[in-house]
Amino acid sequence: MKNAADNLRGLEAIVWDYDGVHYDYATFPPLSIFDDVRTRAALRILPSLSETEARLIGEEGYNRYGDAVHGYTLWAAANGLDVATIRESIFKGYHSDLFNHLVQDYPQHIIRDAEAVLAFQRTASHVQHGIATHSSIEHWAKPFLKRQDLLQFFNEAALIGLDDVGYARKTESTAALLGSLDALKIAPHNAAFAEDTLANLKHAHVSLPGLTTIFIHHGRPLETLPDFVTLQAESPKTVMQAIARTHRL
Repeated sequence: MKNAADNLRGLEAIVWDYDGVHYDYATFPPLSIFDDVRTRAALRILPSLSETEARLIGEEGYNRYGDAVHGYTLWAAANGLDVATIRESIFKGYHSDLFNHLVQDYPQHIIRDAEAVLAFQRTASHVQHGIATHSSIEHWAKPFLKRQDLLQFFNEAALIGLDDVGYARKTESTAALLGSLDALKIAPHNAAFAEDTLANLKHAHVSLPGLTTIFIHHGRPLETLPDFVTLQAESPKTVMQAIARTHRL
């Protein structure tokens, strides 16, 4: 097996997850705000639910499926409602409200990291970048990247959110990952997928032979790497710094 430097040296593109990768949940505002904002977004669309019901459906859905809307989708289907409209409305409303809430009340958590910007800048001629996320590109990942001053390094056509792939989750589909790679015009064996969710990395590894898989740990590394993880790194910044070193940039 090639060592980490060899894997990084040959990369032409990285498709990144967003949440838990480009920011660390552990250093974020109280995690309850995700549940609070999601609950309010759901109640606007599903006023027949109590606040307790809306919160429970959202929390259980996120814990089981890893996205903000699947729990509500299942509830809507079970109650004979318009699934597509409800899913889209909650998805967009939740991410828009969450971003606006953070900008207003926690702007210190969406900041420019000069070292990260420099690392991406130094490697810009060697590596392209895309996103494959369970979040909204328009209402969350893109404005977040812009405030971090990193959007300039991403191919905007390669930013793929959950709603762009029919809400197909990364535990069971490579649609978002392949959509990003297609936009970058890069084959999987020349690319990496960077994630903080092992189940998503495992599905990508099995589905796309030759793909480099990177686990982002934010200071909480795995003691032993599973066979579907090529390497691990603390953050996107450290990945790009390592690539810069391999190319002596």
